Amino acid sequence: MIRLILVQADLRYISYRKKSTNIQLNPKEVLIMNTLTKTILRSDELSCPSCISNIESNLNNMEGIEEAIVHFNTGRVEVAHDANMVSEQDLVEAVRQSGYESYVSAF
Repeated sequence: MIRLILVQADLRYISYRKKSTNIQLNPKEVLIMNTLTKTILRSDELSCPSCISNIESNLNNMEGIEEAIVHFNTGRVEVAHDANMVSEQDLVEAVRQSGYESYVSAF
């Protein structure tokens, strides 16, 4: 995960490995800062391994989704997404459109 910090009209890239590198960007090119969020959903309705590819495919094809991973054995659905583009309710609805009910979980 990366954070971007605005410092006197230029952006500085800071990784969690404590490495810093300056990035020169035109302010017009910077529309919004990255707001990648990890949301965990749970579903008790996964009955076969083919469910996994169906749900993952629907989620991963949505704009604003970085990655979606479904764990069949636990019913856990991990989604990395841009919170400005995709809400938690959008994620639940995408799983519902795949044919399964789900809910947001803390873990």
